[in-house]
Amino acid sequence: MTALSRFLLIAPLLTLTSCASSLPKPSAYLPPRIDCAEYDPPRKPVPEMPQPYDKSLIAWQLYAYALGDYAESLLEQRIATAGCMAENRKSGNIR
Repeated sequence: MTALSRFLLIAPLLTLTSCASSLPKPSAYLPPRIDCAEYDPPRKPVPEMPQPYDKSLIAWQLYAYALGDYAESLLEQRIATAGCMAENRKSGNIR
């Protein structure tokens, strides 16, 4: 074996062992994922208002009931978000 062929044999072996023995880089710090849905849009769509010139009492009553249902759904969603945030504050995940 000549010196050049030994070098060509040893160089890749040393490279492979140095790659195999290197330590992995530590991963970057990632804060905990807090998913309290605080930026989610309302779950229910806003009810459509009847035409202003519509004189049907039933249409306006149905609109009022739908608006009340929408407000109740939005309030329940906000209460759930506030409860989730308070729980995460208590456990120390967020400030």
